[in-house]
Amino acid sequence: MKKIILCILLLLVTSLPVISKEKVIKDVSPDDWAYKAIKAMIEKGYLALYDDGTFKADQPVSRKILAHVVYRLLEEIESGKTQLLPQELQDAKKLAKEFKEEIALSEDRLKRIEKKLDEIDSEGLVLHTDLTKISYETQKSVEELKEENKFLNKELLELKEQFKRTNAQRKRMETFMWIGIIAAAAAGFSD
Repeated sequence: MKKIILCILLLLVTSLPVISKEKVIKDVSPDDWAYKAIKAMIEKGYLALYDDGTFKADQPVSRKILAHVVYRLLEEIESGKTQLLPQELQDAKKLAKEFKEEIALSEDRLKRIEKKLDEIDSEGLVLHTDLTKISYETQKSVEELKEENKFLNKELLELKEQFKRTNAQRKRMETFMWIGIIAAAAAGFSD
């Protein structure tokens, strides 16, 4: 009995569609190996299509959703609302056999994906560490440049002050020189 429930769950888990009146499955070809079973389950009301008429058989399902579906099916079976006919039981067994390999492949794929995610997380940690180091070094360089800039600004101010003093001294000397030339010229005219 548990195998039957598991088979039905597998069908529900791969679809989780919204109830729809349309019975044409847009995304599963009639040539597909599971088409007949999917169509029969939809016609009997065990499964439904999405509003757009698709079944979405390849869409992943979370463990939370799976637990909810199993719970609902067990409730219906225990209450007697849902009973499987011999042909449905046979179909469920056939589907379970067919899905067994597919589930194993999905588990392998999931393990590979989890491994890749772990690698990406590890690379992300290394990248974060590198970025933190670069950020620290950049901040340190910026602080050093600020200090050097303060020093250079101070030197620039000192040079400007020195230039002002030198320029004032030059102007005084020019003034004395002109006074001397004028005085010498005046003395030369008076003789």
